[in-house]
Amino acid sequence: MLLTARSLRVLSSDFRLLDLGWPAGEPDPAPGQFVMVRTREGTDPLWRRPFGVHDFRRGRGGAVLSLLFQVVGPTTRELAACGKGAVVDVLGPHGRGFTLEAPEHWLVAGGRGLAPLYYLARLARRAGRPCRVFLGGREAGHVLRVPELERRGCAVEVSTEDGSRGRRGRVTELLERGLARASRRRRAGILVSACGPHGMLAAVASVCAAAGVRARVSVDPLMACGRGLCLGCTVRAGEGYRLACQHGPVFDAAELSWEAP
Repeated sequence: MLLTARSLRVLSSDFRLLDLGWPAGEPDPAPGQFVMVRTREGTDPLWRRPFGVHDFRRGRGGAVLSLLFQVVGPTTRELAACGKGAVVDVLGPHGRGFTLEAPEHWLVAGGRGLAPLYYLARLARRAGRPCRVFLGGREAGHVLRVPELERRGCAVEVSTEDGSRGRRGRVTELLERGLARASRRRRAGILVSACGPHGMLAAVASVCAAAGVRARVSVDPLMACGRGLCLGCTVRAGEGYRLACQHGPVFDAAELSWEAP
């Protein structure tokens, strides 16, 4: 379907936030689902690119789908050039997303890993669930949307690898320290949801397993078709393999194998 751009915001030198009008009658995406995007006709690039649903909301002016992305290649460069009224070809939403059943939500995002977690944070707060967000990045410009999360009532902690914002170090160290301070009773009600690089997700899985806390992760392997045909997004699971596009991209952390990909 063809979606029309409503606005484009520059969040930092690398990151942009694009709002697209969502057609009437189309179902609402769930947090953690993704859409496949094409910016123009032709065979270059040959495949659509997957983007996590960053936010979705309905209002008097219609429904809006938001995409948060880092400008890294041809498709994202073209999205970054979309002015108001530009048309983007979108398929979806696809995949299995996050759920909201937990009494308390802790979110862990590494850089652009915030993309599929912001919508989850907003819905968790709207449902009255406590929400704690750990944001990490290489530098300050990779730590995004802190004021918006705090305005929605999320408790936010920040770390950067170079120490330019928040605590110096890895975001999983914040998670580990927070869980160590939580009582056993409280940990039983916490659901950790995470998105970021493979090493960060592996650390989240390890920290949560040691603390006896449930964890779900959104993986981000190479994906071409988004429909289970190309097998490009295969991930290792404890008993065989799964496709991120069909069985994920959100998995229980304990379901996956965390050996080096």
